[in-house]
Amino acid sequence: MKLDAIPPELLTTIADFSSTHRDTNALARCSSRLHAILNPLLYRQNAKSSHSDALAWAARTGNMATANKALAYGADPNASKRGEFGALRWAVAQGHLDIVRLLLEHGASLRDSMLIVTAAGRGFDDIARLLLDNGADVNALGYLGKTPLLFAAHEGNERTFDLLLRRGA
Repeated sequence: MKLDAIPPELLTTIADFSSTHRDTNALARCSSRLHAILNPLLYRQNAKSSHSDALAWAARTGNMATANKALAYGADPNASKRGEFGALRWAVAQGHLDIVRLLLEHGASLRDSMLIVTAAGRGFDDIARLLLDNGADVNALGYLGKTPLLFAAHEGNERTFDLLLRRGA
């Protein structure tokens, strides 16, 4: 029997019992049919057992299509591996405004004070505005107790500095 002739139900059962996501991914890459059957399963598995790595990767690289798929298949916008950035922190750090917006729409938490500090320090005033509009603390304390205003000033980000002042910093 050819690989492409295996019924979808059997393929998903094989993938469910596969020892690694790599094995399932390798199988999914064999043909467009296998990809269509197994790719959703990979996203669901990633959301359940890998701290939503696909979403964090999408946020880091700015890949909106992958971010949308990961969220559609159950990725947690607040998930992160211990000691690593979560998706929102990656999106902010890399300046991916659309992904920041998408993550906030899906319930990403603003509890991480470094979000607004990072946006201010990097001069991402559109992201800083979006974070503030969604409840970020304009006077949050970041690295070494420094505020977003101090980071914006230190980096010479005048527009972000002005935004923070207008918002009460």
